[in-house]
Amino acid sequence: MSGSRKSILVVETDAAVRTMFSGLLRKQHYRVQTETDFKEALRRVKETRFDCLIMDADLDGVGGTDALERLRLVDPSIKVLFLSRKLKEVPAHACDDRTYVCYVSAEGLADFHES
Repeated sequence: MSGSRKSILVVETDAAVRTMFSGLLRKQHYRVQTETDFKEALRRVKETRFDCLIMDADLDGVGGTDALERLRLVDPSIKVLFLSRKLKEVPAHACDDRTYVCYVSAEGLADFHES
C-alpha cells in the first residue's frame, strides 16, 4: 500500500489546525508533510510532487488567487484546498476541477477538534 499512498502538504500557521488536519489525514493513510508559511510551501512544491495541498487562503499576506497562480506555475496539476474564514479570499471564478475552497469558522474548527 505504501507505493500508492497519496501525498498531501498542509500549510497552516495555526499549530492546532495544522496538527488536526495532518493527524486526520495520517489516520486515513495519506503521506503528510506540513509547513507554516507560503514561501516554504512553494519551495516544497518545487522539490516534491504532492497530490494535494491544503492551505490557509490568506497565508503570510499572500491571498488565495495569488498563491494559486504561483503554485500552478510550479505544478499545473496540483490540487489545492483552501481553508478560509472569509469569502473574499478566493473568488469563485478562481476555482476549477483542481481548486476547492472550504469556508470554516474558528468556532467550527474548535467544535470539530474537540469531538
